[in-house]
Amino acid sequence: MLDSKRWVLVGGDYMNTKVISGFPGVGKSYLFNNTDLKVLDSDSSNFSWIKDSEGRNTKERNPDFPQNYIDHIKKNIGKVDIILTSSHDVVRKALKESCIDYILVHPNIRAKEEYIERYTQRGNDESFIKMINENWDKFIIDIENENFPIKIELDKFEYLSDLIKYGYCKNGNIVGSNYISRNLYSWRGCPIQCNDCDYCIRVVK
Repeated sequence: MLDSKRWVLVGGDYMNTKVISGFPGVGKSYLFNNTDLKVLDSDSSNFSWIKDSEGRNTKERNPDFPQNYIDHIKKNIGKVDIILTSSHDVVRKALKESCIDYILVHPNIRAKEEYIERYTQRGNDESFIKMINENWDKFIIDIENENFPIKIELDKFEYLSDLIKYGYCKNGNIVGSNYISRNLYSWRGCPIQCNDCDYCIRVVK
């Protein structure tokens, strides 16, 4: 079984990869572009559509999806600090079936207007915004009912990048930003040494 919490020796350094599935608008692209951590932003649209001769997406679904996406994620575990993935239900199901532990970051169900504004500001087309608007409650409730991933619900006006600053372990002990940035929530080398928690599951401002 593939365990994304394991420590993998890469280039002489131990790297504990976290797979983070982020709901649209939580700030995956911003984190990718504004962090010193090694982050892989894996856009599922690069895997879910057949490409034309120039490498552009067509309107034909790729029959290898989502397995090709999961293979891509597996191949990069141990090579980067964070792998950012889609939060589509088919992707979440495939992560679970592949026994890939992941963190699911999502908004509060009451944050609908805030996220619709985020989509507008970042230039999403009207069809995408309409789809999210009409299915918001279903999407969030489905996520809330998930029991495989570790789930983090963002506060109002909070982004994914806000989480990668300070952290606390399952027992509520605060650890500092240097610890988070170097070890990425792993209990190994934790200055607190609770002994009965295997890794830190929540990062906060």
